[in-house]
Amino acid sequence: MTYYRGSSPDVLVTGSPWPDANFQIVTDTVEILPGFFVFSTKSDKPGTREMNELSLAVRTPDGLAVVVGCSHPGVEKILEAATKIEPRLYTVTGGFHLVLNPPEEIERVASVLDETLKIKRVAPRHCTSELGFKVLMERFKERFDQAGVGRTIELP
Repeated sequence: MTYYRGSSPDVLVTGSPWPDANFQIVTDTVEILPGFFVFSTKSDKPGTREMNELSLAVRTPDGLAVVVGCSHPGVEKILEAATKIEPRLYTVTGGFHLVLNPPEEIERVASVLDETLKIKRVAPRHCTSELGFKVLMERFKERFDQAGVGRTIELP
């Protein structure tokens, strides 16, 4: 009710704002434009089990730039799926869903991104957690990009 200042609106409008749109369910990797891919990853984590999450991968000369949503399946699982498009990963931006994770899990995820997946840069956003930001900033140092509303992240 916060959106309606505590009382119902006189008229509730329903339906699609895009009645002529051609929405399609994405379950596999789809190249939507040359070098731009949408791909789905399924979560196996409690509370989000079997949730499909879409991510965007953009091919750059230095590897993929990946845009994630909230990373319910795990940011590392999403990035592993992205390596099927292109094995080299340049950057990832979006939520890393580390908000309720213990410190050792956050350290593990940071290690996987850096040492196993060899991602060159990170730009975490919402739901990464304060501790997640701290751990990632310490590990990635100058390879950590501040991300947020209105921020521009340069790609090669």
